[in-house]
This record gives sequence, C-alpha cells and structure tokens, in this order.
Amino acid sequence: MIIFSLPLYKYLAIGLAKKSSFKIGNCEFLRFPNREIYIKILENVRGKKCLIIGSSMPPEENLFYTLLLTHTLKKEGAKEVKILIPYLAYSRHEQNESGKSWEMKWLGEVLQISGAKKLITFDLHTFKNKNVFSIPIISLGTVPIVTELIKRIKNTNLTLVAADMGAFPLVKRINKNLKIKLPIAYFHKTRTSQGVTLEGFHGRVGKEALIIDDMLDTGETLYKNLVKLKKWGVKKVNIFITHGLFTPLRQDSAGQAGSIWKKLFRLGVQNIYCVDTIPLRPEVKKDKRIKVFSILPILNKYLSH
Repeated sequence: MIIFSLPLYKYLAIGLAKKSSFKIGNCEFLRFPNREIYIKILENVRGKKCLIIGSSMPPEENLFYTLLLTHTLKKEGAKEVKILIPYLAYSRHEQNESGKSWEMKWLGEVLQISGAKKLITFDLHTFKNKNVFSIPIISLGTVPIVTELIKRIKNTNLTLVAADMGAFPLVKRINKNLKIKLPIAYFHKTRTSQGVTLEGFHGRVGKEALIIDDMLDTGETLYKNLVKLKKWGVKKVNIFITHGLFTPLRQDSAGQAGSIWKKLFRLGVQNIYCVDTIPLRPEVKKDKRIKVFSILPILNKYLSH
C-alpha cells in the first residue's frame, strides 16, 4: 500500500511506514499564481492500493486537497483509495434540518464522487453518521488507550463520567474493557444559541473522577461539567478526550481572544489526556498538563489485517 498524506499529518505517515511495509508516496500540493490549487503525483500508482491521510477540518483547503488527491489517484489508475481522516470535522452535523446545510451528508457524497471507497476515522461523534454517509465508515476506538490510562491512575474509587449522553456509549465500552468495573455516570446536555446547559445528572460520583468525551472544542461542556462536580465535592479530576481541538474563542467581552478550556486547570483539573488525531497548536503543545497518546498502534493493528 502507498500512503499519501497532507502535510499536517506527515508524522502519522512516517510512523505507519516505519512499522509496516507501506510506502510513503511522493506528491506535491501546489498553487497557480492566481491561488488555484493543483496536485502533482510523483509515483506510479496504477493498479496499486492507496491510503490518503487527509483532513476535513478548517482551513477549507485541507478538505479540498483531500478530495482532489483522491480524484487524482483514481484518475492515475489506483486500484483502491481509502481515506483516513483521524478527526472527522462536520460529524456534528448529522441531522437534516429544514433550511440548513447538511454537511455530513454532503461530505460523504463528495468523497464518493471523488473516488473514495471507504473512510477510516476515530471515535465517530455519533453512529447516526454511518446512516447518512455515502461510503462505509470504519470508526476506530480509543478504548485500549483509555484502559491503559486508567491502569496508570491506579484508583479503584474512580468514577467514569460521560460529559454528555453522546459520550456515554464510549464510557460503557471503556468500562466493559476493564478487569475491575468502575462506577459510571453521565450528564444530560442541551445546546442552544445561548450555549450549553446541563439539565440532569445520572449516577453517583465519589471523590475522584475521570471525565470522558470524544472532543474538546472550546471546552464549554467540560467546564460546566467540572463546575457541577466540584460543587458536589469531587476533589480530583482528570479529563480524557479523543480529539483535542482546544479552540480559542474569537473574542471575549473585553475584545481579547480567550480559551474556556484554560479555566479547567483553574478549577483543579490535574491533566487533560488526548490522542494525536489533531496536530496540537504550539500554545497547547507546550502545556505539560496536556498529555498526548499516539494512535499509531491502533492504526497499525487495523491496517495490517
């Protein structure tokens, strides 16, 4: 198999090639003087199986390059093109709402038209996505990573807390994978134009909690989780999220860029754990309280089958 990667995922392509017989394909991502994008393939791919490590997250050129690379490989005679998008942006847009764009449906259709046969991702936001996508989706899980993390924490009094109902299936899979079952709980969340509201909590929580969610975007949901847990007497909190966007808000009330997720540490969070489905910005990467696990072992195991 030949791996073609967008520049931001070069580290994953190198890691996969080191642990397998896969070859890194040569290609160039270019622009004409008028800024139009084009791609040059520097490999003979005719009759070969290809894997693209692409992206759908902003800036939009990432998705454009992924689609164009897929189409170009098929045009050049590739036998099969699979797409690995570690973090599937637009997966929160799985509902068909009147008058609104349906990004998840559209994304599947343009990938299919471009020549993709299968999409591989990590911890899909909701399995409803599979029902609206035009090509098969393989959602690889981070359960083995979280299981190993819980072993490191070494506390049988730990409660696993799902940040919302969407994270609850992931928490159940994690708990099922543990030798010693832990108590689990979850928040019920609604999102309005005014922001996130927590309407209920199910289960019981002790003095120590591990909050689990599929992503940290601005951090608003996790922040409101934490405020509630601290009021209920939780003393020690760690957070595990799959996709670490760590998105700064554009402006706060004073007109300055701000980050809700930074407030998590002020409320006593010890560490935020995530996996490398998204390259972290330098500002985030230098914070030693944010610890990153590699998805390479899970990818190698899946792709070697």
